[in-house]
Amino acid sequence: MKTSDLARWLNLDTATIRHWTIGEYRSFMSPTAQGGDGRTRHFTEQDARILAFVASLKAQSTPKDEILVALNQMQSGNWADLPPMPAVPPGVEPISMIPREAAEVSITTQRSALMREIAMLQDRAEQLETALVSERTAKDALQLQLTAAREELGELRGKLATMDTERLPTRVTLAIVVAVVLGVLVIVAVVVVVLLLRG
Repeated sequence: MKTSDLARWLNLDTATIRHWTIGEYRSFMSPTAQGGDGRTRHFTEQDARILAFVASLKAQSTPKDEILVALNQMQSGNWADLPPMPAVPPGVEPISMIPREAAEVSITTQRSALMREIAMLQDRAEQLETALVSERTAKDALQLQLTAAREELGELRGKLATMDTERLPTRVTLAIVVAVVLGVLVIVAVVVVVLLLRG
């Protein structure tokens, strides 16, 4: 049952019910009735009967200490002497209440489901972290391979430049030899032509 529904049934302000459930009578309420952390309050039948009993004693101007003594006695007797809810006032629709046991089972079920979801999310986070570490390791290995390849490329370029430098004098020497041979051939050809013309 919601706070507003219970307030209409007991003819109280919702602020009064909230004050009672977070203040002096909190220890007698179920976890769902205590609220807090922005949660909506839901009252079990026992919560509603306790608040109805408190409201009836306050209407008789019973002192706070006596109300607490009466509630403690009823609680120690497992609420066996707790009066039933008053009749629904005229003009207020009857509201079905969740028995305390059902509310506690519902809370336990929801808690178990949330714990399972948390465990699954933790497992998933661990899997993702492991995958991330593997990817980082693979990336580091590739980075090392890339660095080694760049170094090897630099060495090969250096060797190529050295080979080009070494081959340059050989080319020059070969060109000189070819020029000399051609020069000698030209001279021989000229001598042969001159001899043929004289002859």
